[in-house]
Amino acid sequence: MPSLRRGVLAVAFVAALLGLLASNAVAVVIADQPWDGTSQAVVAQVFPDNPTFSTYQFDNFATGVPYDITTLTIYGDELGDPTGNVAVTGEIWTNLPDKGGTLVMSGTGTEDASHNLDISFADQLLGPGSYFVTAYVTRPISSGQWFWYQTTPVNAPEEYFYNPGGGFGAGTSSIPASEFFGGSPADMAFTLDGDTAGAFVPEPATMTLLGLGLTGLVAKVARRRNR
Repeated sequence: MPSLRRGVLAVAFVAALLGLLASNAVAVVIADQPWDGTSQAVVAQVFPDNPTFSTYQFDNFATGVPYDITTLTIYGDELGDPTGNVAVTGEIWTNLPDKGGTLVMSGTGTEDASHNLDISFADQLLGPGSYFVTAYVTRPISSGQWFWYQTTPVNAPEEYFYNPGGGFGAGTSSIPASEFFGGSPADMAFTLDGDTAGAFVPEPATMTLLGLGLTGLVAKVARRRNR
């Protein structure tokens, strides 16, 4: 019984070390472009009752290492009734949809009391690279419109306006937003959060402890077999 008890303790020791590895994930702000307090807000909405006017705004960001994506906060304003929201959606693309881009991940969320969109990506893993982010509410025009704040300074390239149904008369391709709205180029206001769990590399000391724990467990099993 004492040998069995020590074996169980060894297993518990290894499990605790593995838990320590998992708990070492560090929260990181991957991209932070808060509203500058002066830039206008532009529509970002799917209209089920008038789809030719469904409009998306796309903005770029880049990361050099993989992250588990946790939340996306979109800063916006309201000219309608948020209880009319059918859905709140955030997406990350490899490129603009009409420029060969593919959807990497999507998340869902809610519109909060400040009219920002709070979207969860539930720790989906995003590899290093350059991406485009978009977010929008799905709501009939009868319940009004939600608007996404632009912001400055611009991290090139500027945001892109995309109205694939062509209802706004600017064609059906994505274009730099300044070509549609006029004025100076701008970015979109958002914050993307994640953690390093997907990229975590244990420190050498931690790996040494883990190795010792596994070695002790193997040695114990070997001694029991030799009896």
